[in-house]
Amino acid sequence: LSHGDAISIGMRVESLVAGIDNVEILQSFNLPTQLPPFDIDHLLAHMRRDKKNVGGKIFFSLIGQVEEPLIRKVLCSLQ
Repeated sequence: LSHGDAISIGMRVESLVAGIDNVEILQSFNLPTQLPPFDIDHLLAHMRRDKKNVGGKIFFSLIGQVEEPLIRKVLCSLQ
């Protein structure tokens, strides 16, 4: 999985967490929107090393409608 593909998939996940679905926008640029089969423990190991990980929790940057970012952040425990 390339870094760019991971960014695209992450953008989709964060949009779903925010309560919207940006799949059509991503697909219009031929970007992937789903992870291939993967090992969840491997993914969590990478998420624990992510720059957004603070004190064992990961921050998600959420978006609202197009061009309207949400100010609040969602925390997800990685423990």
